[in-house]
Amino acid sequence: MGFVWADACWLLETAAPGSFFTSGEGASQPIFTYYSFSTLMTVGYGDVRPIGALARSFATFEALGGIFFMAVFISRLVALALVRR
Repeated sequence: MGFVWADACWLLETAAPGSFFTSGEGASQPIFTYYSFSTLMTVGYGDVRPIGALARSFATFEALGGIFFMAVFISRLVALALVRR
């Protein structure tokens, strides 16, 4: 999921330059992979951040997807533990 969002953000930045602030490092695939995984984990260091409206929408949906994924993962682990009892 993180790599898919990284590709989507990189494509957005390629199509509309300036959609993300990258603190002078330049927009590259590794930067967006780092950004994607930090967004999915809801860490958000702030060195890469969305500026444009579409980029902010991407970040919102990505963070929601990360939270939803963790909720499903944890509930699945709990369900498996209860079945074994």
